[in-house]
Order: sequence, then C-alpha cells, then structure tokens
Amino acid sequence: MFVYNNDITRTEGWGVPVTFDYVLLYPFRRVQFYGTVMLTPMFSKTEQEKSQLRDGVTTISYSAKTSGINTYLTAGFGLGYSISKRFDAYANYHLISRNFNRDLRPRDEYPYPGSLFVGLNYRLKAKPE
Repeated sequence: MFVYNNDITRTEGWGVPVTFDYVLLYPFRRVQFYGTVMLTPMFSKTEQEKSQLRDGVTTISYSAKTSGINTYLTAGFGLGYSISKRFDAYANYHLISRNFNRDLRPRDEYPYPGSLFVGLNYRLKAKPE
C-alpha cells in the first residue's frame, strides 16, 4: 500500500519600513557613523493544508487560512560612505529586534547576535558640494 503525506504552507507578506537615522559622527568628508531605528508594519496571510493520498484517494485532514498585521522595531548603528554625488554605500547592524504583537519581546526565542544590512542608495537629485 502506497501512502503519500503532503503538507503545504504558503505565506505572502507586505511590509513598509520607516527608518530614522541620526548621525553621531562625521569623522571624514565621505564617512558617517549613525544610529538607526526602523519601524516596520507587516501584513501577511498564510494558507496551510495537510493531506494524505492512499490507494488513489486524497483525504484532506487540515486546511486553514489566516492573516494579520505584525509590527517590528529594530535598532542599531550604521556606517555610510559617499561614493559620489548620487551614490552612497551603507552597512547597518541592528542589535535590537522586537515585535509589538509579542509585548516587545525579542523576535526570536533564541539569542542571536543581530542582523547586518548592506546596500547602495541612489539619489535622484545630486548632493550639493
């Protein structure tokens, strides 16, 4: 007898991060050191289904759909480097990550060192010299 168990979970989410950076040091003309805080409301929906195929007959044992809004707060520090009038490179290290829906407890139950973000920004209007 052939038995096939199937467990499918699909999650889609949309988030809009709002970031606040405060320059702490501007040691060189192109380099800046700053503190950063990011508030991110996330809307997500999840669909889950468990089924079993036995002798050509599929039996769905569990099916659910859910959706909700979570809000995350992260904070840390960053380093920015001005490459040109239009391009900036940055690296942010977020030490704090909290979820408002969990009474601002850590996002994950296990301790972790943080999150590193590295990127490149492009300005539509060039910086004045």
